Amino acid sequence: MSSRVLLTFLILLVMVTSLSAMQKTKPAKQTASVRIGQNINEANKVMSQAGIKEGLGLALATDSKSEELTGWPVNNGYLIAAYSTVNGRIVSLAIYLPDKDPRIRSKTKWENHTFVVKSYVPSTGEMLVIIPAREKAEPAGHK
Repeated sequence: MSSRVLLTFLILLVMVTSLSAMQKTKPAKQTASVRIGQNINEANKVMSQAGIKEGLGLALATDSKSEELTGWPVNNGYLIAAYSTVNGRIVSLAIYLPDKDPRIRSKTKWENHTFVVKSYVPSTGEMLVIIPAREKAEPAGHK
């Protein structure tokens, strides 16, 4: 019976020690990011703290009267946020990548790419992008 009590005591001691150590461990610092659902003022603050000034340099407008656009130059393009004029929440994010390199494009074809973005962390440059599924090619002769 005494070995059972000793074993129980040791298990209890290990659990208490582990819990105490877990409580002393600081939680991981949340990395500031721009994401869908966030207030646009908070997003502007995150980007300005990272040294990225607001400004698209593009003339863009939404087709919805209850939304406005803003954005920031990132990488080789622009992070574009559409936000609600009613509550100030970001309703969509996209990365717009214009084709500026004349060595890659032909003179008759400009290719601009826009991808849906879930979040962007300016301090690391990490961007969670949704890449659209590739359309399946139909076999020859089928319509």
